[in-house]
Amino acid sequence: MSLDAAAVHRQEQELLACAESLRSAKRKAELLKSGVHQAWRSEETAYLSAAIDKVIAELDQEIRRTEQLAEEISTACTRLRVEAELLREDLFLEDGEGLF
Repeated sequence: MSLDAAAVHRQEQELLACAESLRSAKRKAELLKSGVHQAWRSEETAYLSAAIDKVIAELDQEIRRTEQLAEEISTACTRLRVEAELLREDLFLEDGEGLF
């Protein structure tokens, strides 16, 4: 099995782009909440504000998960690359064409 580092890097970048899209959605939700508070003063705005806060918290959680997954992919790719290199070196030395 070969490791396609470029494909793994693309997946990592796609996840980071998703995290950025989630951050953008969070900013929009925060702006919406601010706008609601500026435009209306009623009992209902408290419920709407609480709902928006819940969405913001969920977006924060998904941002963290997405960034964590991207980091795990990067770490796993690096580990696999190192393991593959060590295996190649071991096979090279076992073939008798190594250092000695």
